[in-house]
Order: sequence, then C-alpha cells, then structure tokens
Amino acid sequence: MRSLSVAVAITAAACIDRSVDSSVANGSSDGSTTVATGAGTESRGETTATATGATEGGPSLDTGRELDCRNPATQTYAGDIVISPDSMDAIDLLVDVWRIDGKLEIYDTPLTHLDFLICVQEVGKNIALFNNDALLTIDGLDGITVVGDAPPAQQDADPELDGWGNVTIADHDVLYEIGGLRNLHEIPGLLSISRNQGPTSITGFSQLETIGGGVTVKDNPSLCASSIDVALGAFLSGPAAQTTSGNDNGC
Repeated sequence: MRSLSVAVAITAAACIDRSVDSSVANGSSDGSTTVATGAGTESRGETTATATGATEGGPSLDTGRELDCRNPATQTYAGDIVISPDSMDAIDLLVDVWRIDGKLEIYDTPLTHLDFLICVQEVGKNIALFNNDALLTIDGLDGITVVGDAPPAQQDADPELDGWGNVTIADHDVLYEIGGLRNLHEIPGLLSISRNQGPTSITGFSQLETIGGGVTVKDNPSLCASSIDVALGAFLSGPAAQTTSGNDNGC
C-alpha cells in the first residue's frame, strides 16, 4: 500500500468543516491546512447532508447536524486516496477535491466519522472501509454520486484492483447504522457489508437503482434482516450473486 505525501500549505477556508471532531486528522494541531493540488478545475454544486444520531452510552456525534460542503470543490485528485495509521495526513489531500480518480480506502484508523469527505462526489474505482474500530457513522459519504467509472484501460492497468466499482464496509465494532451513500444511484461492482458488530439497520443507499456485481450482507450479528430487505431487497432477487447470512433474523 503506497503512502501519500502532503504538499503546498494553504490558509484559505477549506470546503470541509473540521470543527466536529479533532480525531479526523492526527498531528494537525497548528491550525494549518495542506493540500496536494489536483488536475481538475471544474466547479461542482454544493452538497448538504444531515447526520442522524449516535450510539447510546458511547462516543456521540451531534444529532441532526448538517454536513455541508461550504464551498463547491473544484479539484480532481489523480491517484488513490488511502487513509491508514501510516497515512492519516492523506485527509488533507482532500481539501477542495470533488473527484478521486482512483480508489478510496480507509482502514485501521481511529476516525469516528468521515465528514471530511462530504465535498467528494465521484470515486473512479472502489470504495473500501474496513477495521476502523472507533467509526460511528459514514454519513460523510452522502455527497458521493458516482463510483467505479474509471476508464477500462485504467482499470486493466491496475494489478491491485480486484474488480471495479465495488463498495465494501467491513469489520467495524461501533458503527451504529449502515448509512451514507444516499445519493449514489449505481454500484457497478459488488456491494459487501460484512462482520460489522454494531449496526442494527441500513439507512443508506436510498437512491440506489442498480448493483452490477452482486450483494453480500453477512455476519453482522445485530443487523436486522427486515432492514436488509427494505434497503436492498430489490437487489436480492436479481440475476447477480447474492449472499445474506449471519445477520439478526429475530428482530
């Protein structure tokens, strides 16, 4: 996994609200914002989403707070965005970015939310979130409208890409619901929701019309089967492969 570097300090207001949770970026105590400039300059529309609650008795987020891309993002990031314990500063690469040409991968982090992603509208390859032990909500993904539209030549040239247009949400302990991605209309690849201990319901994917590569929802012990049917039932009877097992059938 390649680590991402940070360049070009700026002091202008960013498109993301960093006031919600200091755990978003470790080691950024001087108040400055850094960004690696992208290639694109196309202005995009404003994105607004509303977050919904938190876990009872645990770390909490402001119920009903609005996630707002204050200034339309204008830049395209040409590579992959990988956020891990060794590359937490990759968050700063997302300032003023509306499109990530490569993949978005977040794993093994102490993040409690993904609000810093609210300005991102398109991801060219895959979205993968896994093993983020403190993650409470993924509502920060609500701005994303497109995933997996990287040109075929670019997909074929990436030996690490296992398929394309996949969305993976796996191995989270305190995630209270499977939310986010409420403006996404199509998943060209596989949707996989697995081994998440906390969520009882699926509240995301409300605009989803097509899943091209199948659906896997398994080993989420608290996830109510009826919620899976309501959110994803239309995709569980199609021609693509489906797997649902190990969820809460007694709710």
